[in-house]
Amino acid sequence: MATKKTEEVAAEQNQEQQEVKEDGAGRTTAKTPAFVEELLKKVENYEKAKADNFVNWVQHHRLETHNSDGEKRLVQITAEELQALDMYYNRPAEELIWLTRAEHINIHREFISK
Repeated sequence: MATKKTEEVAAEQNQEQQEVKEDGAGRTTAKTPAFVEELLKKVENYEKAKADNFVNWVQHHRLETHNSDGEKRLVQITAEELQALDMYYNRPAEELIWLTRAEHINIHREFISK
């Protein structure tokens, strides 16, 4: 039999999962779990995106990698190529960046035009 404390913790967790919030654009979304929030905070530009309530912000893979000498270089790679390399999902925060929608669109326009 579960202790009262365990039952209370379970009830609180259930309540947190059921809470919803408005995202600033009139949409209602489920509350982000605390562990996900902690991961998102590590992504560059998180504070700027949060200040705008994440409206018009997207999370994007960085276009930077390091060559064998440790120097940064720009890499243009498609989402399909990242997926084929098994580098698209479950990436560490250091490989991601919050961009405004305008910045995101410009990146892809530049990629297509080359």
